[in-house]
Amino acid sequence: MEGEISNFIMVWTLAVISLTYCHTICQNVPSGTKRLLAISPVIGLFFILPLSLTTISLGGLTSFFIAWLCNFKLILFAYGKGPLSSSQSCSLAYFVPIACLPIKIHNPIESSKNGEHPCPEINERGLKSPMNYVIKCLVIVAFLPAYERKDRVHPVMINLMYCVHVSISSRVIGRMWAPLPASFACFLVSGLMHELIFYYIGRKEPRWVVTSFFLVHGLGVAVEIAAKKLFAGKFHLPRAVSIPMAVSFILATALWLFLPALLWCDAEDKARGEAMAVIDFVKKTWSVLRFSSTMIVSR
Repeated sequence: MEGEISNFIMVWTLAVISLTYCHTICQNVPSGTKRLLAISPVIGLFFILPLSLTTISLGGLTSFFIAWLCNFKLILFAYGKGPLSSSQSCSLAYFVPIACLPIKIHNPIESSKNGEHPCPEINERGLKSPMNYVIKCLVIVAFLPAYERKDRVHPVMINLMYCVHVSISSRVIGRMWAPLPASFACFLVSGLMHELIFYYIGRKEPRWVVTSFFLVHGLGVAVEIAAKKLFAGKFHLPRAVSIPMAVSFILATALWLFLPALLWCDAEDKARGEAMAVIDFVKKTWSVLRFSSTMIVSR
């Protein structure tokens, strides 16, 4: 584990240095093909760096942040687009976290100039309460003993718990109203990137099952968009019908395509082992602290 932590520090040090170079590029190279060629070595490096890490907690997240988020933002940045090209990203202190993390610093003045408006659902419901996240964490922790003794639990129940984890862990996104080819292309790219992340985690030959999962969902979204355009508001299913249909479709395709790919890359075994290692570390640390306090009091 010490070697993994050392590699983790090395990877992120190289990432910050590379992003500093990209930040300097924007001041000397105009946006366009020239800037893309200038930062292309960094994009290639960010695909290689996650190979230095093997754990899910460090390697999985790093591959998501660097190989996926950061590279896509850098490609947009090369053409003067995306969050890295905003006025707030002129500072290196903003440029690096915005490039690596799934965050967007909202500037009301700049957003109003660009004609952007906050999502009304966010305005109405706001951010989720801390209790919401506490409950989700407790649910995940409660599943750990079952994962540890999964040989005694029916496989269907294990798969259902995996699905609950994915409902909790995934980020909720809005409806896609883009044209059909664009929406399908988004799912295709997402599938390929998930395939890459799964390779980083398991280091096994891809079976393209994850890509198939996203292609099926891309096809479903395309059919939904086409149906809505065809009927143009003349007919729509009630929420009491559409929501169970959508949830059933997600669960069925997840059990069919997504979860087997997750098991194929040994993600569950690694995550369970790492979680248990953290719990053991906390227990040992607590025992040492309690013993030390007892010795101090006895003196």
